[in-house]
Amino acid sequence: MAPRLLGQKLRPAAPTGRRLHTDRKVGLFVRKRLTDVTNVLKELKAFDLTPSYMGVFGDRGEGTADADGIVHVAHGLMDYHDRLLAIAEQDRSVSVPGRYAGLLSDCLGFMDGLLEGFDTFIDDYVERVTKIREIAAFARGNVEFDPVPLYLDGGSQLIAAIWHQLRAIE
Repeated sequence: MAPRLLGQKLRPAAPTGRRLHTDRKVGLFVRKRLTDVTNVLKELKAFDLTPSYMGVFGDRGEGTADADGIVHVAHGLMDYHDRLLAIAEQDRSVSVPGRYAGLLSDCLGFMDGLLEGFDTFIDDYVERVTKIREIAAFARGNVEFDPVPLYLDGGSQLIAAIWHQLRAIE
C-alpha cells in the first residue's frame, strides 16, 4: 500500500478519472463518498468491539494471547485502511468545475486526516512491538502494556464545511 499512500499524499497534478460537469453530479459524488466513509467507519467500530476481536489479545496479565488471531485481526484492520484509501483515491481522481475545487479539497483533506490516523496507529504499533521484543529479553513473567489506540479524525471543521457546501449545491 505504500505507493498508493504516497500517491495520496502527493496528489497528481491532474485528475486521472472522470469529470463531473454538473452541480448534481458533484453533489451525488460527494454524498456517495461520505456514505461510503460512514459505512467503513461503522463497520470498523463494530469490528473493534466484537468479543472475537478482543479475545485474540487474551486476558490482561494472563499471557493467553492468540498470535494467529492477532495476525488475522491485523489483516482485518488493514482491509479497513485499504477501503478508506480507495475512497480517497476516488476523490483524488475526479475533476470538478472550478467553483467546487474547495469542496473537493475539503473532501481530500478529510480523507487525509482519517488516513493519518491509520498511519499513526501503524507507527505506534510497530514501535510497541519493538519495545516488547527489547523488554522480553529481560522480563520475568508477564509484562502488561496499554493498548495502542486507533484514532480516526478527519476533522469536524472539514466535515462541517463539506456539508455546508453540499447544502449550497441543492
